[in-house]
Amino acid sequence: MSEHQLAAAPRDFLCEHTPSKSRVLVLLAHDDGPDSLQAVLTCRDPELAHRAAELLRRTLRGPADHAVESVDGLCGGLPDAPASSLRQAATHARSGTWPTAAGTLIAWPAGSVPEDPDQEDDGDSRGSGANGVVPHSGAPSPRESRLRDLAGQVVRVAS
Repeated sequence: MSEHQLAAAPRDFLCEHTPSKSRVLVLLAHDDGPDSLQAVLTCRDPELAHRAAELLRRTLRGPADHAVESVDGLCGGLPDAPASSLRQAATHARSGTWPTAAGTLIAWPAGSVPEDPDQEDDGDSRGSGANGVVPHSGAPSPRESRLRDLAGQVVRVAS
């Protein structure tokens, strides 16, 4: 492992489906930062992506011998690149560690507190930004931004 890589722990595997493709994502737990999502593989068949996510989830939580046979069987239905990514992801899931690049994590500035995810998003509140500082660019600060202010379709994901 190079000096620019950190290890994270995989917690879960998820699927994302669009009309043109399906992706398998890994939820990673980091020691010194918030959890993050990282793409594992992309394929055109939503059923294969779902089966891959389920298989990786079982690999993460269960005995490794059965998972190796299942990975090889599922890889037969995938193109070469996603099959290779699936094999590599299964190896990481069995080991319980996941390599991540150093730029994957964000660092909170000293003395600041990240926004509470349980905080209500009332569309009418207008403040002057974090710590009373008005942004110079004229754009709203992250604390002033509201979903209704964003152009295009907006989807809120909560867990």
